[in-house]
Amino acid sequence: MKIHVIFNPASNNFKSYKTLDLITHYFDEKKIDYFVHTTQYKNHAKTIVSQLTQDKVDKKIICVGGDGTIHECLNGIQDFEHTYFGIVPAGSGNDFVGNFEIYKSKDYLSKILDKIVENNWSYVDYYTVNDKVRAINCIGFGIDANILKTYSKLKLFSQKVKYKIATISNSLFFKIYKCSYQIDDQPVVQNDGVILIIMGGGKRAGSGLLLNPDSVIDDGFLSVSIINKINRLQTIPMLTKVIKNKLQSLKTWESFKCKQIKITMDRKLYECDGEMYEDTNELVIKPITKELKLIH
Repeated sequence: MKIHVIFNPASNNFKSYKTLDLITHYFDEKKIDYFVHTTQYKNHAKTIVSQLTQDKVDKKIICVGGDGTIHECLNGIQDFEHTYFGIVPAGSGNDFVGNFEIYKSKDYLSKILDKIVENNWSYVDYYTVNDKVRAINCIGFGIDANILKTYSKLKLFSQKVKYKIATISNSLFFKIYKCSYQIDDQPVVQNDGVILIIMGGGKRAGSGLLLNPDSVIDDGFLSVSIINKINRLQTIPMLTKVIKNKLQSLKTWESFKCKQIKITMDRKLYECDGEMYEDTNELVIKPITKELKLIH
């Protein structure tokens, strides 16, 4: 089975080359054939994977980058039956891999490369947005999408510094958002006081914050986590709890699981796996099971 490494050189301010060197050394030492495809522009990974997965032949697609690169690769897959998806994290956030114990060990790289060679995989869920966009970790509305909007406007700093500036400014001066949503076949709920809604199967978002703690990557459900509005005098205590991964202790936090959610937002701004979208304010989100074969 051919191994195709999709490498994003810009990940983590171009520090991902070190990871690629370790990967190629491992494969060369074991005399394993592989191909490296280096991305050159935004959504190039999607194009590469789309071209690679059209021939109905078994292959391994190994994503080397951050959550954004994973997102692009997932959206490029044309044939799930013959595609085995692996991840070697090389980004600045790497939220999705935080769902797996193997990535928490110091020698995770050799362990995950062993899994790739052995083709040790299982199904994990992914999520569709309006039957067009796929997400593997989370879909977000509210402060997280606004952070990405601010981030996109900053030009003079590194990725990590820009993200910190965007996060701090939006957290201290957060906006209140309005939306309505329908959970499965239940009545529509109107919520005029939302700070954040995170939906998906990944527990972490925003560079490691535990924002969807009840989620499970392969239970067939869409986990939804909501932070409702607070008294602005409680901003610092709220941020402290979020940073310390004590979201459950917030009185304005709620969560639930469903098979589908239809959500209408008060603006055309949301995010999928840390990638910003501004195409619509109406989302239909649902989990897709038993399709994505993840090596882990």
